[in-house]
Amino acid sequence: MTLQVREVDEISWCVDWDVDLEQTGGTKQTAFVFNGIPECKPHFTLTCHHGKLKSTDSKHISRSVTLRLTRYDQKSQGETEESNPNSKTARNSIWNCETLSVSIRINRGTWLTKKAGLLHEFTDAKESWTFKDPRFQTNATSDGSLLKCEFYIRFATPSGIEMLGALKRMTDYYFHQQSHCDVSFHFPNDEQPIGAHIKILSSVSSVFAAMFQHDMQESKTGKVFIGDMERDMFYQLLHYIYSGRILTSLTEGTAQKLLLAADKYNVTGLGKECTTFLVSNIHWETAVGLLIWAHVHSIGQVKEAAMRVVADYREIVCTLHAWEVLTKKHPDLCLEATRRMILSSILPK
Repeated sequence: MTLQVREVDEISWCVDWDVDLEQTGGTKQTAFVFNGIPECKPHFTLTCHHGKLKSTDSKHISRSVTLRLTRYDQKSQGETEESNPNSKTARNSIWNCETLSVSIRINRGTWLTKKAGLLHEFTDAKESWTFKDPRFQTNATSDGSLLKCEFYIRFATPSGIEMLGALKRMTDYYFHQQSHCDVSFHFPNDEQPIGAHIKILSSVSSVFAAMFQHDMQESKTGKVFIGDMERDMFYQLLHYIYSGRILTSLTEGTAQKLLLAADKYNVTGLGKECTTFLVSNIHWETAVGLLIWAHVHSIGQVKEAAMRVVADYREIVCTLHAWEVLTKKHPDLCLEATRRMILSSILPK
């Protein structure tokens, strides 16, 4: 199950979700947020309920499919009236979110909209778009195990467009053009330094704020040496601080590096985006390696998500070379994973 969020333009995104379906049916779910700005955009979940695979004739196979995109305000998730006496007000904040137009396409078929094929529901706490087909057909030459879903999402609030444009202009002038910088970051092997602005960095990162206190060496010299991070990763970290956006499309490798950088410099927004990407794109082939990495670096949310995938695909995961590495170099973690596999095999899903 893989997820990729692509920016089409300043107000439009396309979300690609490849869903691995079980022959006996089940439910798949993942979550995502858009890349950075504006923060007022809500969080999203994708859900796919699918029934048992059935043969209709010699050319087609079918199953029931329900595909749903849901947006919600983050504050309303997990809040209760007991923990927050004003939770009703918090739940109503979804009404302040920007207007959306949503289209959904499955397996490169016809785009479905609210006017044709989608059920649109709106409540105080959330808004959803749902596609239902009790007999969704695929070609009998395929095994029907993969559903390729596309979600085209367009925001319509002009203020959001203006804010994005202003932020891009500021990022270009101050960061890309390196204008009026008052601090420079230097790297090994005489790589080109990166300039920045102390007040901007300090406003986002408490680590940078502490670094540039008046009595610190970095504040006096205006120079900082970075010896434990690749220049490209540090550049992307600074770019996120200025723009609220990740510079390039994430991969598992870049998401891991940027998550560690975000954790070191306490850039929470970047850390959340990288964590969401890693959790949403775990595959059984890479789950053990990701589990080891998350354990070593104490990334609890990613570790738990990887552990669930390892337990769900226990029969095949144990045949991988990564499992051999786990047993030899991380015996305590291997014991933890083995116990989870056993529990997963005996407890009902």
